[in-house]
Amino acid sequence: MPASRWLIDALRCSGIRTRADAFEPVGGGSINRAFKVLTERGPLFVKVNAPAAQAMFEAEAQGLALLRRAGGVRVPEVVAVGSAEAGAFIALEWLDLGGKTAGAERGLGIALARQHRHTAEAFGWDRDNTIGATPQVNAQTRDWTAFSGLGFSSGSQSATVCHVKSLLPRASFSMH
Repeated sequence: MPASRWLIDALRCSGIRTRADAFEPVGGGSINRAFKVLTERGPLFVKVNAPAAQAMFEAEAQGLALLRRAGGVRVPEVVAVGSAEAGAFIALEWLDLGGKTAGAERGLGIALARQHRHTAEAFGWDRDNTIGATPQVNAQTRDWTAFSGLGFSSGSQSATVCHVKSLLPRASFSMH
């Protein structure tokens, strides 16, 4: 599928050389257009949205860098984030994902456990971001229930929130 000229130019300005016919649409997202892009440095995963999405992509890049630093799960390297008058993009290392097997699931569980051994002084982050199009407020606190929103009382809580709240007295959350 041929790519928009603005995206090819924006990628080139970020040091990524490609051709218009090197873009293959990929699915899985709901708010961005996504492509597998063949480049001189190898394939990349590129997400594209309106110019206003640059801040969202910058927060995603910063979050991915933090996740990579924890070293538990395989997180793609951020190659570039940018924008032009016609749109914004984030370019990530392309990861070839394997199939669902018992060994892969076991390996993911081990990697997630390693990832969650990396802790901080507080829950939250130094900036707000989004999950898809939904804003995520990341005010830092040492209280997980306050950070997650489970600590607020409301007459219209979902069944899931009520179930999680019922488990909290038995759960142990520590900040190391």
